[in-house]
Amino acid sequence: MEMITNILDIEPNHTVDSAPKYDSSVTILKAVKALIVRKGTVNKKSTVDIQCVDETGKKYLIMATGAILVCLGRAIEGGEDINTK
Repeated sequence: MEMITNILDIEPNHTVDSAPKYDSSVTILKAVKALIVRKGTVNKKSTVDIQCVDETGKKYLIMATGAILVCLGRAIEGGEDINTK
């Protein structure tokens, strides 16, 4: 299974009240570093490795295409075409 994120369901929430509430079964991660690989895919597209840690110091990695992050940026700015599916 390929573990790089290249499809992501983006759900805008306009207020804190409309955002989901997470219980203790969800682990909160802190992003500590982002590594950009300019030609990280077979098609020479950018990828981003986001290094994260939890509160105990355990390390995690999120691997995503640059296109996913561009879509997230558009969603944050209020762009209309935000879904990557």
